[in-house]
Formats: sequence, structure tokens, C-alpha cells
Amino acid sequence: MWTPRRIGLVLLGLTLATFAYVGYSVALGTIDGLPILPDSYLVPASGQQIVQNVKTSRTERKLAEAFGQDSPEMIDGSTYKNKFDQKDGQSVLAFGPPNFDGSSIVTVSPISFAQFGQSVGNSKPGVVREISTFHADKARLRFDRLVTSVQDIEKAKLMEIELISDADLPTTDPRRGRICITNNQQSSDPDDELRIRTVGPLFYRIPDENAPYNPDVAHVWTAAAVEVVDRRNLPRMIRGVVPSVALARPEDLRRQFAIGDILLGKSLPPPTISAVGMMIYMQPSNPQLRSAKAKTGSASVRELKLLEKVQMNLWSTGDAGLPGAETPTADPAPTKLVADHVLAMPALLGSAVDGIGVAEKLRTKSLLMIETPGSFLYNLDKNTARFDIAPQALAPPGGLPNIVTVTQLTATKGQNNLFCTVLNLDFSEPSGAARLPDEKSKPMVLRTLTATGPQVYLSLESNGLTAQGTELRYDRDTLVGRSVTTLRGNPAYAKRDSSE
Repeated sequence: MWTPRRIGLVLLGLTLATFAYVGYSVALGTIDGLPILPDSYLVPASGQQIVQNVKTSRTERKLAEAFGQDSPEMIDGSTYKNKFDQKDGQSVLAFGPPNFDGSSIVTVSPISFAQFGQSVGNSKPGVVREISTFHADKARLRFDRLVTSVQDIEKAKLMEIELISDADLPTTDPRRGRICITNNQQSSDPDDELRIRTVGPLFYRIPDENAPYNPDVAHVWTAAAVEVVDRRNLPRMIRGVVPSVALARPEDLRRQFAIGDILLGKSLPPPTISAVGMMIYMQPSNPQLRSAKAKTGSASVRELKLLEKVQMNLWSTGDAGLPGAETPTADPAPTKLVADHVLAMPALLGSAVDGIGVAEKLRTKSLLMIETPGSFLYNLDKNTARFDIAPQALAPPGGLPNIVTVTQLTATKGQNNLFCTVLNLDFSEPSGAARLPDEKSKPMVLRTLTATGPQVYLSLESNGLTAQGTELRYDRDTLVGRSVTTLRGNPAYAKRDSSE
């Protein structure tokens, strides 16, 4: 017979059982005492299924390594439905639904592609293998054989990619409307990346070790405007933050407070390089043909050529300015160490140290801006660069000067200028150069600068000096800490402002 006392006991028992079950589920329900069965113990109906699972897992790991675990390539499975390792084992693809036209060419949208360098083995902390990534809204892929299905893509070898941007695609990807290329420069720090952006179209020919190597054939090229950003060279904001960039005209950077505004974070710095037209030449795929520098694991790019309307913006510290210009400090290495430690202290000492860090940056940082209507060629093996004026047929219209212009801009001193026809820079590393304790490699220092032309003109507002000739050569001996500047020509003259 049900009495109030019995009904209460039943309800109490149900309540206690419910709480016990919920407590077990929360505290212990996710614990599984059985380990995952190793692949070697699996006995599937088809061995092909195991191979496919392992392959997919390896592909996703490589995509995560190249683009990041939280990238659209990893989290947007509905868009990037197809993910493949290439036959060379050094590249991986992720793309949307393919469009087959019965040939060796397939159109996909979107597309992400990663190329991996050789493993660096037991390297220093923070040094990883080189990874280059490509992303575009759309692409045309050319393979070495007929492809009519996704299974054919998996078996075929990728030969060429035409990358295309389309700002009208219905996607939330922040890269929409641009072709994006990155290179990690063998660093695990994203702030060390080299980034290239263009609206394209951009073409990429995959290096093939079975084909004869032609050093005059570019592997990456475009005729469109490009932006190159070396995040290692951008000025750090207070507390070490690397800023974004924004295109800036040379005349805007020359205004009185432009450099100070950038260093104070009031405006964004310009990209490292902007130009129209780009060609990239890769190292040979055959290890026997690669340069000695490339064999040691450095970058796989051999040369970078920009075709016209080049503007380069290099941030420097200490004496990395124009020849003969006054320098804010005698030794750039201690300045870098002091600045780095000052910028690392605000977390402990607050805004007072922020002010010291800002003052140090305003005193020591300068922007070296090089402009030419012509071309720029950088050889990564030799660490040399060359700026040329435009051919007469492509000279600037309207009487604009067809010259190479070098401008050094600071926040606290006047600007310095150099005008010439051909400018050669040598950044090669001298043997025995000192290495800073926190650096992954030897410091890159301008060793020689050679400016030539019918008239080479040098103007240094920082110390009131003007000079003219036909050849200006600057040699810096980093081992003994001295520099020599030579001006040749007929006529040649140098004069100092009497007001100084």
C-alpha cells in the first residue's frame, strides 16, 4: 500500500540515482580505459581502405603545418573537399569542386597549394624546413596526363598552375580578391614570413628534376602589380607587435612627420617592395645542379626580378644608411640589443619604459627608400641587388626623371638623397662576422654600394654635404669597423654647407 512515507522514499531514491548518474557522466564518462587499436592490428575488408585513411591523415597534417590548424583549409571542409599529396612528396593540394573539360587541365575554386623544402634535421630552436604556400580564389591546374576524375588527379603529376583572383566570389575568406604567396624563411615565427600579394593572374611552373634546367626560364611570373612584405624588416611597435602595411607614395613618406608617425604607430608602414611585374627563378630540382648555398638548406629561390615601377622600403638601425651620412650610433649591434631589451620590459615597468623604447626607436631607426621606373634584380645566392632605370621606350612620360633615387628618412634629422643611373648593392656576409645571441643567422649588413651614371649626385642634409661625380662606391669592412667612400668622375666635386 502506497503511503506518503513510501512515496517519499521512492522519490528520494530516484533523485539520488539521477545525481549519481549525472556525476559519473561528467567526471568519468569521457574516460575510455581501452587504448586506440594500432593500425597494424586492423583487419579491414580491403587493404586499400587503410592506405587511404593513413594518406588523408598525412595530407591534413601537412596542410596544418603549412597553413595553420585554424586555417580555412583545415576547418572549412565543405569548401576544401579535395585534399591530396602530390607524387613528389614535397607538395600538397586543397581545393573545391573541380571542373573537368576532358583534357589535362582542371579548373578549381578555391585553391591552396603548399611546397615543402628538405628537412633541416637537428637545427637550432625556431628553425624549420622551408615552406611556400599559394592561395587563390580560382585556378587552372595542368597535369602531365589526361584527368577526368578526382581519382585521376590523385595519380597525375601537377605541372603548372594559373592562379586567378575573383573579388566577387561569395566567401568570407579574408584572402578573397587577391593571390597570396607566403614563405616562412625557415622560421617557426609567423612574424618572420615573406608575403607576396597580387591580383594576378599569376603563373607557377612546378620545378621538374626530369626536365633540362634552363636558368633563363622563370618558375613564377605575373605582369600585374605586386606587393612584397618581409615581416622581419618591418619596424616593431611597442611591446614587439608587427604591424600591418599600407601602400604609400614616396612624396607622402618624405613629409616632415611621416617616419615619426609610423614609428609611433599613428600610421602603417609601407610594404617592403611594390612593383609592376614579377619573375621568380627557383633553384634546380636536381641536387647536383643546386648552388652551394642552396645545398646547405637555405631558400630554394635563386633570383627575384621586378620589371618596372619599383619602390623598395628598408628599415635600418645604426649605420646602415647612405655613404657619408651621420649615424645615430657607432655600433648597431649594441643598439639592437638595447632596443630589444627595452621593448621587452614594459610588462614589468609599464608605460615609463614604453617611453624609453619609443625614444630609442625615434633616435636609431631610419627608412631607406629606393625608387626606379625601371627594374630590380636580387640574387639570393650572392646576396646582391641591382636597380636599373627604364629603357628609353618605357621611360616615364611627361618629362618625369628616369633615374634611380635613394632616400634615407629619419624621424629626428633631415633626409639624405642619392641619384644615379645604376645602383648595385652587396649584402654578402663576411666570414667571421659576429652573430648576435638571439639571432638565427648572421646579421645581414650592406657591405658595398656602387652608384654609376653620367651624373651621380649625393646630398646629405644630416651634415650639409653635397657631392657629384660619375661613380660613387661605398665599402664597409665589418670586421675592423670602418668604412670608405670613394667618389670618382670628371668633373667631381664635394662641398659642405657653411651653416653646419
